[in-house]
Amino acid sequence: VRQGGLRVQTTIDLGLQEVGLAAMRGALPYSTDPSAALVSVDPRNGHVRAMVSSAAYDSTQFNLAAQGRRQPGSSFKPYALTTAVDQGIDPDSTYYSAPSSITLYPNGAYADPWNVSGGGSGSMSLRSATASSINTVFAQLVLDVGVENMDEMAKRMGVTSPLSGYAPDVLGASDVTVLDQSNGFATLADGGVHHDPTAIQKVEFPDGHVDEPEDPEGTRVISDGVAYTVADVMTGTLDYGTATCCDIPCPAAGKTGTTEEQADAWFVGYTPHVSTAVWVGNPDERVPLPGYGADLAAPIWHDYMMVAATEPCDDFPEPENPAELSGYTSEHTTDPSYDDSTDTGTTTTPTTPDDTATDDPATGGDTDGYDSDLYAPGAGQDPAPTPGDGVDPNRTGGVNP
Repeated sequence: VRQGGLRVQTTIDLGLQEVGLAAMRGALPYSTDPSAALVSVDPRNGHVRAMVSSAAYDSTQFNLAAQGRRQPGSSFKPYALTTAVDQGIDPDSTYYSAPSSITLYPNGAYADPWNVSGGGSGSMSLRSATASSINTVFAQLVLDVGVENMDEMAKRMGVTSPLSGYAPDVLGASDVTVLDQSNGFATLADGGVHHDPTAIQKVEFPDGHVDEPEDPEGTRVISDGVAYTVADVMTGTLDYGTATCCDIPCPAAGKTGTTEEQADAWFVGYTPHVSTAVWVGNPDERVPLPGYGADLAAPIWHDYMMVAATEPCDDFPEPENPAELSGYTSEHTTDPSYDDSTDTGTTTTPTTPDDTATDDPATGGDTDGYDSDLYAPGAGQDPAPTPGDGVDPNRTGGVNP
């Protein structure tokens, strides 16, 4: 290619590249600001429309958008939500307690406890917990739907990075790329059909032959009813949840994310025609950021999507096969009338009558821009081990949403 033997036409829209770069520069105008990366995918065919990094190509050839792996925080929660809806769990009639911290035992009563912080009070539906990014609710949810089922769902939807297989994955413990998140959410945008992402439109050879692969039909990984329900729930993030700052005038769904010590800020969101992920952070080390996902990443997403996603401005299409849902009950769920607002804020969920909470539940941490007493994202916990690192799988772990 560099010597002129091939001519490659990409799927990248240079106009959208400029829009993405301008959005980054507008939100992060100073040389001392953190780095950022954006990937935008057409959900209908997997075509990468924009892949932008704040780093200049002549300074580094490392692609932050496609190669850089960082913990996604709460932007990983939609994979647990999708798993739940796919299993028939109704996000409106299924309620969990939402204490400010909780102690769980994902590996059984005699394993190490998992201390999670980041809640509210009282009993909360999955819909409300998604909009407000409540860690303690999603920690209980992942134990109900199965960690392995959630991670498998994420892979089916487009996440290609290795996942740990441990419960803290639901809070973003495993590293992923910006491309992973954009493509994973694109599956929801296309009604449950996954397309592998591609940046190649066609290739012209020296002899004049043109290789122009047909757009693949994609693979259905969830029903259109499940995808529609998840999108309907996730519109709450922008309408009344953690990213009301950055709503656009078209139907859109999304999720904020911030990791422990505010080292990474994310916003991933989509319309029926565009799925875009934005990451803000330091690529070389974990340095606290001057804000959360809603403060740093969501404004970039907003400014980009105001150009990329407002024409056409369509509703998410009604599904041909609506999801069959019902209220779910387990040892973790509660009755909608349950109110723990007078509790001390720490809850232990035992698997035997003898289980007790540890004396040092995780507190503080990322809040997606909210009071840390209400929305702290599981801080104070070690990241989950990566596959094959020899770390005891029973250890506690977790990161901030």
